[in-house]
Amino acid sequence: MPSAASSFRRVACAFAIGLIVVTAFGSADPSRSVADARSFGAPSLTLSITSGSAGASVVATGENFPRGAVRLEWDGAAAGMPTSKANGRGSFQVTFVVPGDATAGLHAVSAESSSVSSAAVASAAMAASAQFTVTQKALVAAPTPAPTPVLTPLPTPAPTPVPTATPTVAPTATPTPTATPTPPPPAPGALSALRVSGNRIVNAAGQAVQLHGVNYAGHRVRLRPGLGHLRRAQ
Repeated sequence: MPSAASSFRRVACAFAIGLIVVTAFGSADPSRSVADARSFGAPSLTLSITSGSAGASVVATGENFPRGAVRLEWDGAAAGMPTSKANGRGSFQVTFVVPGDATAGLHAVSAESSSVSSAAVASAAMAASAQFTVTQKALVAAPTPAPTPVLTPLPTPAPTPVPTATPTVAPTATPTPTATPTPPPPAPGALSALRVSGNRIVNAAGQAVQLHGVNYAGHRVRLRPGLGHLRRAQ
């Protein structure tokens, strides 16, 4: 009879082989993911916010999608929109930005599975959509004007004063006094010319001259009161 340990080893080995076979079969059959997604219902797409301005960030969440790549579209266009990947449970989550040129109003956001490859499942490509309302266009920030450079005036160099030359005063010539010629003294016995200088009588040489008078007998006339005629003095 086989021992209990041997039986346990055989059971464990069979279990491991079965697990490997199931895993390999599941990974080799791409239609299985589509069937699993259908068994849970139609795909759905929800948005974290349903309205906002252009340029707003929105988180999109998908459920019941086939396992594999998922493409997001804005109004049917994939330009500028991200892609994601649904996991084995058919769910994904991705963030997109509302296009900056989106006009105000209602827009459609859609998610479509792009993992189907065979003709058998091509008709079963699964997609879902949601609506988003753009409240206003993206606000374009006004450009910040460049600061006007302030010109710092260069300091004006102070002019160096030119020293003023001190004029040289020419010495004033001292006039040489002209010697006054001394007139020669009069010859002895000669009569020199007399003149009055101040209260003196001087000769031609400027020497003071004293006059000496001499009394001589002579005639004189005087008037006698009441006679009215001249009479020779005695």
